[in-house]
Amino acid sequence: MAEPTMRLLMPSAGRKVGLVRALSRYFKVYVGGLADEITACRLWSPGNFVALPPTNTGAFYTELLAVVERLGINVILPVRNEDMAMLGIVRKRLADAGVRLVMSPDDTVAACIDKAAMFVKLASHHYHSPVTFTASDWEHLKHPDPFPLFIKDRYGAGSRAACRVDNEEQLRLALAANSKLIIQPFINGQEYTLDMFFDGRNEAPVQAVLRKRVSVLNGQMDGGEIVPLPPDVNFQKIMNIGHFFKFCGPINIQFIQPEYNGQPEYVYYITDINPRFGGGIGLTIASGADFAAYLLELVGNGEIIPRPYKTGLRAACFFDYAYGEREP
Repeated sequence: MAEPTMRLLMPSAGRKVGLVRALSRYFKVYVGGLADEITACRLWSPGNFVALPPTNTGAFYTELLAVVERLGINVILPVRNEDMAMLGIVRKRLADAGVRLVMSPDDTVAACIDKAAMFVKLASHHYHSPVTFTASDWEHLKHPDPFPLFIKDRYGAGSRAACRVDNEEQLRLALAANSKLIIQPFINGQEYTLDMFFDGRNEAPVQAVLRKRVSVLNGQMDGGEIVPLPPDVNFQKIMNIGHFFKFCGPINIQFIQPEYNGQPEYVYYITDINPRFGGGIGLTIASGADFAAYLLELVGNGEIIPRPYKTGLRAACFFDYAYGEREP
């Protein structure tokens, strides 16, 4: 394969080393972050690290545009919710500079970042999703015996703060620590993640790959397996979500297939939509569904050619470190 010529910037990549490695086959990849922040991606490829101010400051835009000009960036790929919320503000300026921002439309991003708003929109289109309360709603309601419950950050990513609570004291302590939580009934069942890639023109995805979450740790896949797409009509409704949300590029949908008397039901409760690459995308790419190549084809304005992929491929996460030397 020839040396990549297109230059891609991830404003922050965190620990998504596998994704950076996959994209590096097609792009010269730069990863951003705070100047004093040590991330796995920074240690893995220190020569391509770009220091950026916090996304919630005006300096972020100024420095981002300066980096684009200095490095000749062609593509910006956000993989963190906070970055997407801010990049929409400079979308036109980036386009004027000849930079392709790979991100769904701003209203879609906003609806996915605010989880309370996301569940309202899902309900309006008759999708199965958990009944959802904000902390302020909950305080004004009387619930006889609602436990166990599931709580998560209303605006968070990577399921930060996501956990089960079993009694009023646990809930009270969680709300005291974070008032921006959403509260849902706890659903027993099998969790899945559906990775999808959209070309931005068609409502149907270019490709969809289903990952069974064999084990979950801190809200992210710890072990998983690529499984066939179910043929039933309820799952097809999830596949048709592009009719109601406009997407461009990678997204992932998390859902639960609940159990009743120990048997799975053919109904699927959507628990999250992230308009970006998820942490488990490496398994999808390893199966043959090369979402990294689709990204190159998307920004090159060519035809996106879906690759065949294998079901049955498994992955497990083992805790390890990325090693790198202190930078001068």
